[in-house]
Amino acid sequence: NLMSNINALTKFSYIDSNKAIKEINLKIAKKDKIIQNIILSIQKYNNNLNLVGYGYYFNNINKEFFNYNFYEKIFITGFPGVLGNRFIEFIINYNRINKDKINCNLLVESKYKNQFSLPSNFKIYYGSLENITVLNNALKDSEIVFHLAGSIYNKNNAVIYKSNYTDSKNLVDLSIKNGISKFVLMSSDSVAGYRNNNKLMKIGQKKPTGAYGRSKLLIEQYLIKKYKIHKMNYTILRGFWFFDITFSKRNQKFVKNIIDGKQYLFGNGLNLRNVSLTENVVINFFKCIKYKKTNNNIYWIGEDSNLTFSDIYKQICKVNNKKFTPIYLPKFILFFLRIIYKLFDLIGINIPILFSLSKLDMSISGDSSQIYKDTSNLKISNFCEIGKYE
Repeated sequence: NLMSNINALTKFSYIDSNKAIKEINLKIAKKDKIIQNIILSIQKYNNNLNLVGYGYYFNNINKEFFNYNFYEKIFITGFPGVLGNRFIEFIINYNRINKDKINCNLLVESKYKNQFSLPSNFKIYYGSLENITVLNNALKDSEIVFHLAGSIYNKNNAVIYKSNYTDSKNLVDLSIKNGISKFVLMSSDSVAGYRNNNKLMKIGQKKPTGAYGRSKLLIEQYLIKKYKIHKMNYTILRGFWFFDITFSKRNQKFVKNIIDGKQYLFGNGLNLRNVSLTENVVINFFKCIKYKKTNNNIYWIGEDSNLTFSDIYKQICKVNNKKFTPIYLPKFILFFLRIIYKLFDLIGINIPILFSLSKLDMSISGDSSQIYKDTSNLKISNFCEIGKYE
């Protein structure tokens, strides 16, 4: 356990084990080995790998969500990561309760070697999107692509463009070369940007936010253009603010601030803010394989399109038995933050905190009903079912 390991490094504790060594032949690992294991445990935690393979996110889902009869091998990018890890959990649970198995090729950066282990249905390809040889080898052995990888919080716009557009083009081109039958792209609400009134964004809205939004829009357009020329199938899913049913590290600081009473809202807090539950996102990716209506379409993939910032805060307070006591701040604060963010953006610098904060008074929501209409309305859970923060 991580906290035990940290305590072992920061506290003084010593018990003589000579008697146990002599009388019951106790074997004690060497000091260097113990320290290596502690460091590895901390690395796994920091890289979201400490719970990979446990499958706890999808343990209690009704079997109807699993009975899809997948036979095509899927190539997935973006592991490890908040979303990528949920795909692994789903596949492990699918394979546990179904006769047919999902076989999966994973693209994983070399720095994560030896930090996780997965069942034999997973084949690991170590490399990145710029490694043409690695990509080509993996795609030769795949039929479907789930492209989840992306850069959002890097401080250098050039790095964001390289990851989300330049390197992702490699994946699109090689997918075409290797005859991939379906390419499903994880995109973002940042492609459309936001509204300064309480109206929903349309799929055709293009007001990208920062280098992240612009690079995601570029790869969307490239994918559509290339796959149209070669008469191949794609689906683009645009997610909103990611939440897990059980809070991941991504949301923990935000949620803790709310239940500690730091419930800051801008304006009246009634601006629209859709969210995406990672579990529903995972299911929708797999539904895009089964349901042909999803071919060559773009979808919003979120929860309630009429959800507001106040609603999000109220729900988090409710499940944690905390009182909703918002502190309303004037909107002009964010007006100046947006100016600062855009000035830095002009010189190629991304300020992650401003990327998030500068939009808190805007409406960022779209109607997600179409993806469910086209895929038999299957949905795992709703935002009102999120778990208690612990």
